Amino acid sequence: MTITDADINSAAAISQSKISGLTTALSGKESSITTSSVINGGTFTTALQNGLQVKPFNTAAGNTGELRFNELAASGTNYVGFKAPDALAADKIWTLPAADGTSGQMLSTNGSGTLSWSAAGGGGSLTVSAKSSDYTVTTGDGGKYFMVTGNLTTLTLPTAAAAGSGFAITVKSNGGWALVVRSSSDLIEGASTALAIPTQAVAQIVSDGSGWYLVYSLGTLHRGTPVSCGADCYANGSAIAAGFAYTATGKAVVLNSYSIWVEANGTRVMKVDGSDNWHLALNANGRTYSSNSLNNTRANIGGRVCPSNVYVDDGNKVATGRCLYYDLGQGIQALSDLGTTDQTTSGRLALGSWNTAAGGNGTSASWYEGNIQTCAHKGMRLPLLYETTAADPGANKPTDPASPTWSNSTTGVPSVAGVYSWTSSAYSGVTYHYWIWAETGPSNSVYNGTYSVRCVVP
Repeated sequence: MTITDADINSAAAISQSKISGLTTALSGKESSITTSSVINGGTFTTALQNGLQVKPFNTAAGNTGELRFNELAASGTNYVGFKAPDALAADKIWTLPAADGTSGQMLSTNGSGTLSWSAAGGGGSLTVSAKSSDYTVTTGDGGKYFMVTGNLTTLTLPTAAAAGSGFAITVKSNGGWALVVRSSSDLIEGASTALAIPTQAVAQIVSDGSGWYLVYSLGTLHRGTPVSCGADCYANGSAIAAGFAYTATGKAVVLNSYSIWVEANGTRVMKVDGSDNWHLALNANGRTYSSNSLNNTRANIGGRVCPSNVYVDDGNKVATGRCLYYDLGQGIQALSDLGTTDQTTSGRLALGSWNTAAGGNGTSASWYEGNIQTCAHKGMRLPLLYETTAADPGANKPTDPASPTWSNSTTGVPSVAGVYSWTSSAYSGVTYHYWIWAETGPSNSVYNGTYSVRCVVP
């Protein structure tokens, strides 16, 4: 087909009849179009089946072919467009998303040429996604803040290659353990095990295109899946071996260096009797519990033992099947530091001469006469003689309660560094004397003597 001057009107446009004929003539020859042409006022009706290819118009750098979109104004000469870089190492095709995104989203890549809509980074609000059940993270979740409310909820990552370099999510556990697990053969911080996030802890992880890395954390994180230890973590060998666990009610606990279960992301101590609860501190007199949880930092807890009998409170003076936490111990101190002679009332912070009537036994010394300032400040108490590693002294023991089963060196509270330590058990042979012990050896001393102090709490 030939287009002559007569076919072009005064507006420099090719007539529509000639355009229709041109498109018919070009049908099936799309791949052979190499000439640069500008056509105004007409429409190609035949598809270019091999794609539209825009080539450079010469070989100079910067003269690559451009896909231009002119402004709408009839007399306008400005345009916007796209062009390729001057040099490419390989072909690259980007696939657009199938649907429009939501307001404020932007196009992001998965690193493999697939574009999707995702939340914009930088300023502005975060996209928070609450999860109470297991969820597989998609490549469109980049930048999201996952708030996990279900216990032991698992978030499975996409492959690092699909997510691409710079893809990041933040996970906060807000009601139990959150587990972030890998996909395929990816590693998280070089390990194949799950990243375990206890209650109230936070972790932000990012992909570099080949693996996942922890770039920010708040709280104590762990590797692997925590063991469920029900109501008694101390009896669960798997939980003890793992060193971190969750209870039947979803409490996250870790085994500290003194083999004590404590709150995974806090300071509370797990109740020593095996119940699924936090331990309460004792009141100053050591006879009843306060409303405050025992704090592992103020007590400097150093161990846990399970004597044959344990003093719990005035109504349960010989409890079986119980254990004790004990502290690291303090240096020498007299029972009568504040000169107090009656330690049986609430608020007393020193223990002086024992008062048999107030101590609960009107005829002879009592096993428990009260507390001492050092222990009261920790919400703990002095141990009773039969709760220690001391051998049964036989004579001059308190008679309230009568003849408890004795502890021994493997189940009782150890003394402080092998020296004599105070107990709260009164010595019946001499008024104002209390029992002391050093490892297995019991003795007694007047209340204003100076011996080491070790505190306990049941």
